[in-house]
Amino acid sequence: MATLNTLRTKFGVVLSAIIAFALLAFILSLRTEMGFFSTNNPKIGEIGGDKIKYSEYNEVYQTIKDGNIFITNNPNADVMIAQEAWQTLIERHAYLPGFDRMGISVTDTERMSMLRGEHVSVVYDYLFRSLGIPYENVSEFLISAEEDPAFAPVWSYMNNLAVRASQMDKYISLVNSGIYVNSLEAEMGVEYGNSFDGKLVCLSYSSLDDADFSVSDNDIKRYYKEHKAKFRTEPSRTISYVTFEALPTQEDRLAINAEVDNIAAELSAADDKRVALRDHSRYVTNDETFVRVDNLPEESVELLKAGNIYGPVSEVVAGNTSLNIDVPLEFCQAPDSLGVKILALPATERALADSLINLRSATAFEEAMDKYKDNGSDNGVAPFAYYSGKQIAPRFASAAEGDIFELASNDMNTILLSYVYKVVGPKSLYVNLAHVRYPVRPSAGTVETVSSEANAFVAKAQGSVETFDSAAKEVSQIPEMAILNSGNNTVYGLAGSHEIVRWAYGEKTNVGDVSKVFQLGDKYVVAVVTAIQDDEYRSINSVASEIRAELIRQKKYDAIVAKINGNDIADIAASFNEEVRNFNDVTYETLYVAGKNEPRLVGAIASATQTDVLSLPVKGNDGVYLFVVENIDDSKKKTVEEERTLLQSEAEAKANMNIGATLLKMAEIKDFRNRYL
Repeated sequence: MATLNTLRTKFGVVLSAIIAFALLAFILSLRTEMGFFSTNNPKIGEIGGDKIKYSEYNEVYQTIKDGNIFITNNPNADVMIAQEAWQTLIERHAYLPGFDRMGISVTDTERMSMLRGEHVSVVYDYLFRSLGIPYENVSEFLISAEEDPAFAPVWSYMNNLAVRASQMDKYISLVNSGIYVNSLEAEMGVEYGNSFDGKLVCLSYSSLDDADFSVSDNDIKRYYKEHKAKFRTEPSRTISYVTFEALPTQEDRLAINAEVDNIAAELSAADDKRVALRDHSRYVTNDETFVRVDNLPEESVELLKAGNIYGPVSEVVAGNTSLNIDVPLEFCQAPDSLGVKILALPATERALADSLINLRSATAFEEAMDKYKDNGSDNGVAPFAYYSGKQIAPRFASAAEGDIFELASNDMNTILLSYVYKVVGPKSLYVNLAHVRYPVRPSAGTVETVSSEANAFVAKAQGSVETFDSAAKEVSQIPEMAILNSGNNTVYGLAGSHEIVRWAYGEKTNVGDVSKVFQLGDKYVVAVVTAIQDDEYRSINSVASEIRAELIRQKKYDAIVAKINGNDIADIAASFNEEVRNFNDVTYETLYVAGKNEPRLVGAIASATQTDVLSLPVKGNDGVYLFVVENIDDSKKKTVEEERTLLQSEAEAKANMNIGATLLKMAEIKDFRNRYL
């Protein structure tokens, strides 16, 4: 039977996917270091008016961590757990109270029906399908798994995910049930189902000089007051930063090349290459995989066939350079592919396993497969799968049809047997390679030099943003800018930079403050805070330039409209020194007209009812538009019912797409995590 250890070792990837899938697409990013606050309990956010203290967050984090043993070996495990911890708090303080008031709940009876497969649960269904456990065997599986004391928090966690997902599904269904396209909307959709061809001209704003239009401070203040909602924002910090990267110098590279050449010479001369590799084990990888020699790089084939090493060869992966040596350890001639069937037996069936190996009987093997197919382990996985040559060990090199092998198993309670039912293709030469990957890294001396340069820069850059920029110019650095919004935990493009974010959001950090040197691998980063935004709205000073541009654009529109004279589009275009262009097949769904993304223009054209009539001026983003419709095609019109179905589908899709952002907005979240975590 499957045990908790089986789940840990064999299905970690599957269950990681379940966890990600069950987050319901409302994930915010965070990396935390648990235990940071041992003597205080700061407020790390607000949700729905409730204060979220670190102690509550830590309790949720630990609960999820206890139930999330499947990803404890994942390097991003803490990030994934922290993401769900915050999401759980949002649900606890915002979503679930609302669901309770609406009567949206999941009873134990419903949960059991999901477990039995009577009603679909994305969590249970994906879990049991991925594990190969039929719903009729779920009870047996749970009885077995619950014998392990560690399973209790895991199963509680999975049940919680399933219930949360079901509640959200019910809420989404409730929203969709309230969406209704009435007859008037459907008839209007039919009416606006035409497509339009014609000509247009854009009287460009750029043809007028901005200097000819004045905008007063009072104009800007009036616009800001009337359109203040446009400038709502979230807390943010804006920083500039410079990066000092420790790169290998020419001397470093020469020393590394000499070292790797010595390793290559040592390996070439060694009679027992496995023994020789032990002295360099920190650089050696070998997964005991046999690869077909003919599939290796052409320049390496002859060397490897002769038992010689190949390399050193330079390789760059994800920006990291290494010098690589391939060392042949073992050769074998093996079929390109084998057709196999896999049987998993309980460890108590050792006698049966031995008898099957000795009998070499296809019939007996099939009977055993049939008998033990529902034992809760991974028997029967890909029963007709072909094992490619890359997975063929020497023991399979002489495999013949009817051979039965015992495979290694990570589960002490399971015996895995493989029955060869087909040998495919001629035999080829396979080699087991060890790979020496020697990183090309800067020397300790180079690192110390770059670190000293970064610290010297900090001393020069203190005082203000201007001083920082001046110091950067002296060392030929161009500062990069980053806006750190609420909820951000890293600087985009700088891996592991959460300490920089924490510093930027520090209570004592002000505009003009220069950071210490942050070491990120071989990079040394120094930052300065250039702006702090904690208000609910962007300040009028920060948006004055864009308001000014908008007001000038409005004044230009008025000026251009006042100069339009006549009803002939060609004459008007000529008077403004502009070109008349054609448009074709414009409908309400069109995004671009004559290469321009102008929604108002699309709406005006698609609303036209007459041909060969000059339109009224349309205020666009780039200029004032005039158009003449020359042809209206109604051949693509839908029936009222077709239009109703389409509009209903579009409305539901739009609601589903926006429901997450809408719920988050309604939750009135204030996220202070990056100040403390």
